Amino acid sequence: MKCPRCGYENVEGALFCAKCAARLDGEAGYSEPAAPAPNIVAGPKWARPDFSADSVSENDVPEDFVSEYSPAEFKPNRERVRAAEEAAERARLAAADAEERRRIESELEADRRAAEENGTDFGFFDRRPARNEEERDPFEERRRVEFRAEPEEPDNGFDDDTDDDFEDELDARPVRRQEKKGLAPFFGGLFKHKEKPRTAPAYDEDDDYSDDDDDYEPKKYRKKSSGSFFSNKNTMNIAIRIAALVAVLAVLALIIFGIASLAKSCSNKNNSPTGTNKAPIIEQNPEDASSYFVTIYAKEGKVLIYETSDGTRKEVTVPSSGFVKFKVPVSSLMPNEPVDGTTYAAKPKVYIKNDDGTETLIDGIEPIMLQIPAINVRFDNADTIVSEDGSVEISGHVDLIATEIKINGEAVEVAQDGSFSHTVKYEDTGDYVIEAEGRLAGHQVYRHSFNVTVMQAKPSVSLIELPWQYGDNTYSQRVKNAVDTIEVRGRVPAGSTVNASCPGSTNATITTPVVNADGTFTFSVQMAVAGDYKLLITCTTSDGRYSEREMHVQRAPEYMPYKNGALQMNYASFAYSTSQAYKISGTVTEIIQDGDFILAKLTTADGKELIIEYHNHYGTAGTITVGKTYNNIYGRSLGLNDDGIPQIYVWFVDD
Repeated sequence: MKCPRCGYENVEGALFCAKCAARLDGEAGYSEPAAPAPNIVAGPKWARPDFSADSVSENDVPEDFVSEYSPAEFKPNRERVRAAEEAAERARLAAADAEERRRIESELEADRRAAEENGTDFGFFDRRPARNEEERDPFEERRRVEFRAEPEEPDNGFDDDTDDDFEDELDARPVRRQEKKGLAPFFGGLFKHKEKPRTAPAYDEDDDYSDDDDDYEPKKYRKKSSGSFFSNKNTMNIAIRIAALVAVLAVLALIIFGIASLAKSCSNKNNSPTGTNKAPIIEQNPEDASSYFVTIYAKEGKVLIYETSDGTRKEVTVPSSGFVKFKVPVSSLMPNEPVDGTTYAAKPKVYIKNDDGTETLIDGIEPIMLQIPAINVRFDNADTIVSEDGSVEISGHVDLIATEIKINGEAVEVAQDGSFSHTVKYEDTGDYVIEAEGRLAGHQVYRHSFNVTVMQAKPSVSLIELPWQYGDNTYSQRVKNAVDTIEVRGRVPAGSTVNASCPGSTNATITTPVVNADGTFTFSVQMAVAGDYKLLITCTTSDGRYSEREMHVQRAPEYMPYKNGALQMNYASFAYSTSQAYKISGTVTEIIQDGDFILAKLTTADGKELIIEYHNHYGTAGTITVGKTYNNIYGRSLGLNDDGIPQIYVWFVDD
């Protein structure tokens, strides 16, 4: 904006000329301020020095200047020139400020006089513009624009003139601080409170003002201590700085973690037996779902060994590519044991051969989840079984004969056709559970259970006692041929019921057993012809227990006719059952059984073996002793027993 008085180009928006202080807004009716009041001393008007190059001519230079100083050695003092220019500018601005002040005070004085004439009150500062009003001091605004354009030398806030520096005192320029670097802006002022800039409030008639105060502020609004440390603005400043500190620490932690991870990776690579930190890769064969590819990375020349689940090993030398890809069939990963569950985590085993010949298992190979097949076991029994005698037979069939079958933990033999059978016996009535299990390597464990209800049971120790068991040695289980009836005695638990029969014989007639209060019982057997009669005695206790027992009674043949009719021993003829009497000789080598009757092993003179069965519970019975040689044993052949050895039923022992 061009000054109408001196033609100086000022900044756009300036109210007064920066050179001659003339008003630039062109208000109507504006005129130069009137002469100052008589009691106000006007400041001296100093001439403004001109330091421009155009104001100096060559004639002003002394003649001896060139001779004493050469142009090449002349070095102007730039700091002095700049200081002189700034001093001149401050003097000019001070003159302009003083002139404006005189104008304003003249107007205020005119208003005061007018108020006195009109009889109204008027304060000296009523027309003075406040610092916080929209219209700012034009000189102050100009100083802010012009002086801050060159901040190299901070202003101390005071002019060099002798005028009252009421404006400079309020607007002293702050000394520029040295720029802080790094994190200092965050940490250095973390808890430093920033004071708000001072502003002069609007005039209040009730306030106490001093006319000779030079700072344009009421007394109660003069500079005081700053606000509370915990003001909202200060708290927000602290929070921002703390957040910045946390962010910086987080970045540093990430950097340290990355460096540590990189160092660890390099260390792992150096310590790895393969010489690389590349992890093995497992992938399914895209062309064959029954196999996998296992890729192992290692240094060239290293020897890798793959081992299957059955112990088979394969060695491969690492080529120049730095890796080996093994094709692994699923069958080689299957376990050698049965598996509880439907899946199995199979982990391929790959070893690397060290320089000293030892082997190291390579870590980091992820397991492969395999589906485990089931075994097919079929049972002939229903899941619920009712037993009338305490005996339960479990039978079934398997597809794979290598399957191991267990019934209640007891191994059961599997035939070549895959069939199996097992009998479980119970000695008491009640409800039971039979557990069946099938196991095969590489297959799921098969389990099945049966619920069993036993109506009657056979104890392993019979509840029926015969006379020779409880000390009745007078009892005889044999009668002579002339007598056809024998009395049977025994003992059962008190309160039991007893039944007797002779299965497979029509020549025996049995009476109903009588049970006494003490549990002893008796019944009679009538034998129509001479021979051995096998009785079946059953017992049911009062609490529902069931027991049975066999007992032999005999009606012996006539002694002399039988002895005289006996033939000499013929081993070949003993293979068949016959009623023909034979004379047996040999040495007893073993007593197999000695209870209700005797079973003994007898070896003939030519080394052949026989089994003799002798019911010796009668008064004139002979004795059988191991190691004794017998020459007069009379009996008949019962044929071959389960072991294929001839068995002889003995009637008389004369030795």
